[in-house]
Amino acid sequence: ATGGFLSIAMVLAVFGFLRSRRSSYLVILGVGAGLALGSDPISISTAIILIAFLAYEAAWRRTPEVLDALRSIRRNLSLLIAGLFFFLGALELSITHFGTSIDRLALPGLRQWVDMFELPRDSLPWHFHPDILISYEAPALLLGGYAFLWLLDRWLSPQEEGISLFQRFLLFWAGGAAIIIAITTRRDAGQLILLLLPLALLAGCWIEDLVTKADLTASLRAVPYLAPVLLLVTSIAIVLSQWARAGSVGSGGEKAEIGRASCRERV
Repeated sequence: ATGGFLSIAMVLAVFGFLRSRRSSYLVILGVGAGLALGSDPISISTAIILIAFLAYEAAWRRTPEVLDALRSIRRNLSLLIAGLFFFLGALELSITHFGTSIDRLALPGLRQWVDMFELPRDSLPWHFHPDILISYEAPALLLGGYAFLWLLDRWLSPQEEGISLFQRFLLFWAGGAAIIIAITTRRDAGQLILLLLPLALLAGCWIEDLVTKADLTASLRAVPYLAPVLLLVTSIAIVLSQWARAGSVGSGGEKAEIGRASCRERV
């Protein structure tokens, strides 16, 4: 959860600065990056993907937004110094509060990220991560995966069809996250947060595009056909949510009796 929060904070800070050039976004980015080093592999991976994306946009594509942001930092070094000071403060907190041990200083986030690729491989089956995605996050996987292909097709078209900088980053983020998760040798279910974040945002972009282009009259005519599908999906979601929570499956009377017994024990 912490890695996911820091990942979103760093992404918002980068694109907020690209849009407004406000120094407060650099401060947020510095704090987020410093805490990420003492957090977990999720935020470390997001920081690596962000750096790689900005380098690609600046050096390869020569994107005006990114180049203008870099020029503004070079012209006003106080922005860079302010962000650097906040980064060092957060880094000091990561080392002294989260990373100290008897024999050494350490950065837990960075150390855990390196440990993800240690050899030999674990004994889990190769389909460990796909099984979890299909079992617990099927809507995000299907909608986000389709949205990834939809945006990728638009990006690879000759005109690029108006792909925004943020949409390109979502493709970069999801692709980089998939590669990192695929090559890890120490697998864990929590690593999937790195992939679920961009998949959820990709699904949101695709749904937004569908809603803005939808014909309201045609949509109303399709309601009788969509209603059974929506009811089926809702029932499946309810059953899966009950199944995923240990001990929650049961009749309403059983749940009420458990609740009353728990209250009596507390009293």
